[in-house]
Amino acid sequence: MESSFPTSKSTVSPANRGTIAEIESQLDRLVQLADGDVPLAKFQTELLGCVVSGLGVRRGAIWSADHRPGEPPVASIDAVSTAEFSQSEPVFLASGLNSHMGHELLLRRVILERKPLAALPGLRDSESEQVLNPTRSTLLLAPIVSPDSPPDAVIEVVLGEAESPATRAALLELLAAFADAARVYFDRKRLAALRQRDARRAEWDRFMEKLHATLDPESVAFTAANEGRAIVHCDRISVVSERRGRSRLLATSGQSTLDRRSPVVSAIEELVNAVAAGREPVWYPSPPETLPPEIASLSGALCELTNARRILIWPLRHALSATDQFQTESAGADRDPAKRQDSLTSVAAGAILFEHWTAGETEPRSAEPYAALVRHTALALANCRRHENLPFFSIVSWIGSWQLRRNLSRIRLGAIAVLCALALLWLIPTELKVSGKGTLQPEVRRDLFARTDGVVESIEAEHETHCRTNDVLLRLSRSQLDLEQTRVAGELRTARRRLAGLEAARLQSDPQTAADREKSNQSTAEEEELRETVAGLERQSRLLEEQADELIVRAPIAGDVLTWDVRETLASRPVQRGQLLLTVGDLTGPWILEVDIPDEAIGHVLTAQSRSNSPLPVTFMLATDPGTTYTGELERLAMSAEPDRVAGQRVRAIVRIPELPAHLRRPGAVVIPRVHCGKFPVGYVWFHTAWENAQKYLLF
Repeated sequence: MESSFPTSKSTVSPANRGTIAEIESQLDRLVQLADGDVPLAKFQTELLGCVVSGLGVRRGAIWSADHRPGEPPVASIDAVSTAEFSQSEPVFLASGLNSHMGHELLLRRVILERKPLAALPGLRDSESEQVLNPTRSTLLLAPIVSPDSPPDAVIEVVLGEAESPATRAALLELLAAFADAARVYFDRKRLAALRQRDARRAEWDRFMEKLHATLDPESVAFTAANEGRAIVHCDRISVVSERRGRSRLLATSGQSTLDRRSPVVSAIEELVNAVAAGREPVWYPSPPETLPPEIASLSGALCELTNARRILIWPLRHALSATDQFQTESAGADRDPAKRQDSLTSVAAGAILFEHWTAGETEPRSAEPYAALVRHTALALANCRRHENLPFFSIVSWIGSWQLRRNLSRIRLGAIAVLCALALLWLIPTELKVSGKGTLQPEVRRDLFARTDGVVESIEAEHETHCRTNDVLLRLSRSQLDLEQTRVAGELRTARRRLAGLEAARLQSDPQTAADREKSNQSTAEEEELRETVAGLERQSRLLEEQADELIVRAPIAGDVLTWDVRETLASRPVQRGQLLLTVGDLTGPWILEVDIPDEAIGHVLTAQSRSNSPLPVTFMLATDPGTTYTGELERLAMSAEPDRVAGQRVRAIVRIPELPAHLRRPGAVVIPRVHCGKFPVGYVWFHTAWENAQKYLLF
């Protein structure tokens, strides 16, 4: 090891030695630093500064107690200059002995003896005869050590060549005082680390208690995904179970339910399928040569979907029981011996996906928290699977929970009550009602669309304005059309004037000569040409007038304007052809319900329609009047279903209703309708949805 301390320029005169006041000031400053919350590197630098200033030396260093040979000190000071410090000669004299090893032995001696040491020039080890201080200066070393703990660091300073023994002893005592003051900082850090370790141990205890408290695999996965985030300090955890060679996502942090059709769920299961075949965890991103192309591609696709910066996929494997080992051995008798031996000890159970959404290191600093979480989760899931594989596990669990032998009479009463309830559910009839969503609307209602592009120039009607048929509601304008009308009108006037002038000149002319007749013929031809021009311009003018008429929005029926805040919505706004502008409805005429019935329930309505010769009755309740029930009749049912982004497929129906009070007739009011589909057993009415789902997803 090559030291950083120069040898020929380290003499410090006694006149430069620190005063008592300065020493006390530096000690007080060091005590304040030790009581504060500063980083270790900064504290070591400040500590060395206090030591050098207090002792009045120029050079010093702090060595870590667990440093390796060849490593530099954790802090060092050379007060001469930075350039001279970096280009200084080695501390050790040129000799046949290993001076590097000598300084290491000196540091080891101070650490083992746990007390300060003044190393005079040329000091040798009594056993190995190794030169411990092969310099021309005296080295003072003091360990920072607590009574019941190993040393944390060693403070080393360089004295001059002409220091007296009394001065060395005094400075060594002062150096020990500085080391003792610095010990408080390391004791505080050690105590904080112990408290943190105890807190993490308690956190692990609570986590394992929740993890192993149930035999339900989904509950185990939910606990691992949500409680495990604080254990490993990651943003999201996904637990995937593998059964019969197929991966299935059980739980994800922060999600109470999972959408199996989600692309993220599919990407996670596909990635786990690719990783679970191996025994080693996969950290992405990693160097390209360390990952198979398929896993790298799937990991990149998942990161794009979830915006994760780093992911870790750790396979779940658990030990097999004796019965499972026998079954595995029998099934894999023809396999490779090495693979068969591996399958006899453990079996793939899925994987855990750890996601980090912030940038950081490409590899985890410590894999122990991840490994512990994976190990306990695999054990808990293995217990769940082992108990689920027991014959009649659910029945045995139920019998055990009810304590069959002690509660036989209660079970008999319960069975009788269940049978009576089933009989009542089958014998008591009630009305089957199909619910849907609906709105209240006037039957006569028209939507007004823009017949051409333009800008809303004037608004003649507001919300609730009563209008008659062909009343002007809006006027649009189009600057290009106005310009074209002006141009055509001007050209038409000019052509008509020229035509009138030619006609007058032809009537007044009396051609006598051949030249006059030739001129008359030319005038006649020009007159015919102007007539064609005038006719064409007139046709253009009529077309432009028709286009101008399309800019006027008129009421198609007599009624009221239903559109809210017309002026704020349309004033001076550009509109396009086909854009909805206004809605006009006749509020004094009949009213209807526009009802959306779910497609999965429309079968009951169609069956009831085929059995009945009259329209099906419909009861409904207005959201504005929830205490009153009204009746109507199902008038018309759509032949096709329409998609709905919220409710799925729906079928539109029209319900004829009686006249409602005027204050309840609000267009678009929410209605809760129920279509009456006949009498059925009450059990079927209550549970027909569950039975239909069982037929679709279990029995099909």
